[in-house]
Amino acid sequence: MHILVGSASSRISINEVNDDLGIMSRSTFRNKIYTSGFSENTLLYTVLNKIFEVSTARLEGSKVEAEDPHFGGSDYLSSAFGHLFIFESKDILIRKEVKEQLIVPELRNELRLKFYKDGNSDKAVLQLAKNIKKILEGKYERFGFVPGKYHMIYPIIVVHSDTFNTPALNHLLIKWFKEACTEAGLTKEQLYKLRPVVLIDITTLTYFHEYLSKKATNLNNLIDRYLNYTKLKYDDGGIPRLKSMEQMIPFSAFVNHYLRSVRRVRTSRWLIETIHPVIL
Repeated sequence: MHILVGSASSRISINEVNDDLGIMSRSTFRNKIYTSGFSENTLLYTVLNKIFEVSTARLEGSKVEAEDPHFGGSDYLSSAFGHLFIFESKDILIRKEVKEQLIVPELRNELRLKFYKDGNSDKAVLQLAKNIKKILEGKYERFGFVPGKYHMIYPIIVVHSDTFNTPALNHLLIKWFKEACTEAGLTKEQLYKLRPVVLIDITTLTYFHEYLSKKATNLNNLIDRYLNYTKLKYDDGGIPRLKSMEQMIPFSAFVNHYLRSVRRVRTSRWLIETIHPVIL
């Protein structure tokens, strides 16, 4: 039986896991884990700590919160491969009525509330920009992150629902991230150190974590490839020139296709051993 984890577009096969564990559906896989105490925070930290196992510095947001509740730090930071990675994790959903009607203005407004700002509450895109500003101003030095040490900064949004593995969403987030950087007061010189924001779902991080830490397929390598593959050119009127719908694909679909094209992908032993007692 061929089982998929993630959206249809990402096509992450877990038939190897299914053989060992008897997982019968994608919803069973997700719900069994999430309702058994294997929370998104625990999963996020565990997976990212594995990806950045050999990094020079790692910082979980819970540690920042415990030390300084008013600091407003990001959910996870890591320095690796000469770069800095900054993560915001969001366990969010789109309202059912907006999803069902697919009215574009309402959907766009809903996404804006989820990812940019809702009233006075900053969301992932704006939180990333403001925390990058703190990093570049040296406010994270007390946690071991010195701004001058990194070639590039990679802002990443992690979502816990495959609903957001949606074509073109990452382009919208990139546009909003530019706006957020302006709102946060980042200078042109500081912007040279930033890569565009990328949205990644937790399933993709979990399933491919072993490959995202290897030199040839590490996370910044794959993000760079994805951004180059999906980069749009604009005409004089600011209208994007779309060569192919492939330029609209989410990161999950890109990384799944790319990794399977360069190597045989297997379910990690850690993932099998972690899930096994939960499912049985």
